[in-house]
Amino acid sequence: MNRPTLSLKKSTAPTGQVQKNNAGAKPADKPKAAATPKLPPFLEVLVKQFPLAFNLNDRKPLKIGIAQDITATFVGDSSFSNNALKKALRYYVNGKGYLLAIVNSTNRIDLDGNMAGEINPEDRLHAENVLAVIKCRGSTPAIEPWV
Repeated sequence: MNRPTLSLKKSTAPTGQVQKNNAGAKPADKPKAAATPKLPPFLEVLVKQFPLAFNLNDRKPLKIGIAQDITATFVGDSSFSNNALKKALRYYVNGKGYLLAIVNSTNRIDLDGNMAGEINPEDRLHAENVLAVIKCRGSTPAIEPWV
């Protein structure tokens, strides 16, 4: 029994004829471009409502417990969910810009942009370690999130 074989060579069959060994071959898939992470929808809400605290182009260290402050602001709002808040904060604080802000800043800010505590050495060291991993891997690693 003769089985057709696949070949990557260009067909030498005369025009109008198809070689049996190329009948099932598919063109090579093009490499896919790296997908840009989608911005969590609730983060867009935070950027609009609290522009002094949430700026995607100039991230600043947020105060410890800012999630409770945000939750208090949205009491009674049916569009708010704790899960959406967690996703938004996880995206924001695990970004390279935020980690650099932790390393290079001394203070944290509240929702109004006011100073709200200092950055402790453990948080600074954690940010430095995550940035080192990012530099080695060339992408954002799957590291235990801050939130």
